[in-house]
Amino acid sequence: MKLTPLDIHHKEFRRSIRGYNEEEVDIFLDQVAEEYERLFKENAELTESVDGMKDKVKQYVGVEQTLQKALLTGQQAADAVQQNALKESELIVQDAEKKAKAIIEDILGEKERLQAQLESLRVSEDSFRGRFKKLLSDYLEDVKDAKAPAPVDKVVAPDTAVANAEPAPTSRGEASEIIEKVETETLKAVEPEASPVETIG
Repeated sequence: MKLTPLDIHHKEFRRSIRGYNEEEVDIFLDQVAEEYERLFKENAELTESVDGMKDKVKQYVGVEQTLQKALLTGQQAADAVQQNALKESELIVQDAEKKAKAIIEDILGEKERLQAQLESLRVSEDSFRGRFKKLLSDYLEDVKDAKAPAPVDKVVAPDTAVANAEPAPTSRGEASEIIEKVETETLKAVEPEASPVETIG
């Protein structure tokens, strides 16, 4: 049976001839009741505190479960983001490699085209030089073989050759000087010191 401090206070004993001193028993019962009441209150407070702790523990457990779920969701989201980033980076690298390859191929094709064009220009230049030299040589031979000096007012030459036509020579000596002058300046124009076309690497 569960006792309360009130039960102890109101407890009464039957009297007997050789019983205990009633006053001492009452004093002791009062002390027991007071101690029991103190312990009863302390137990109630502890029980209430334990119940509060249990509630807090339940709250903490709920928070922990929520945090664990949030961490799991965050980890899954981070993994998904990382995988997507890796896939996207791979696609970007592949696209960049394709574009770089196409650019390199275009550059190489342009280089080959320019080299072919340069070679064609060199061939044309060599052919022009040869034909021009031959033309000048034939013309000079015709002039030298002429018995009478011919007027040299319309000599066909580049812009860098004779700038102004010389007046008609009055003697064979003047004609020879004019021929040498035309020959020298023409050769300078045909064979420049440096070729204007540079080699493409």
